[in-house]
Amino acid sequence: MQFSIRNKLFLGFSSILIMLFLFGLIVFIKLSSVSELQDKLVAVSHPSVIAGLELETGIERTLAGLRGYIILGSDKQKGQKFIADRAAGWKGIRQALSNLDTLSESWEEPETLLILTKLHKLFDAFEQSQNEIEQIAHLPDNIPAYQMLLDEAAPTAGKVVAAITQLINYENDLSATKTRKTILKLFIGRILRY
Repeated sequence: MQFSIRNKLFLGFSSILIMLFLFGLIVFIKLSSVSELQDKLVAVSHPSVIAGLELETGIERTLAGLRGYIILGSDKQKGQKFIADRAAGWKGIRQALSNLDTLSESWEEPETLLILTKLHKLFDAFEQSQNEIEQIAHLPDNIPAYQMLLDEAAPTAGKVVAAITQLINYENDLSATKTRKTILKLFIGRILRY
């Protein structure tokens, strides 16, 4: 079968048009799937990551608030500030968990849903532990070493500092001799080592 030039051109042009149509169709299908992935990324994945970062920030804030309360909470004003900071951190954590619960409806892997369920349980236990720590943080019986420091070491240290100050004042009134300078130098060197 022989084709005329006209038929050959028509056949060649038709095959090019069919290939262009097929390539266009493939590109359209691929772009649709990319668009679908982009929508999922913008609507689900990105907000999930942001909620995870908010959880991390909330955890750090509650820990910092509790740490501050443990260290400085015996002062009522500072203690209330740290308690408020910790409460704000828990508010952020609850909001982030709520956002993750909403977003989890669009998650496709069942493992992530199990992780979220475990995360809720862990946060409940974590909050309970922090509450217990806050309640016992400044009880005198909780920190025997701290109580010993306040009752025994601090008054003794005050007496030692007063005696040293008195000795330095006494030496200041006496004339400076080589022996006195050497004794004072040894005395101060001994204090600075401790």
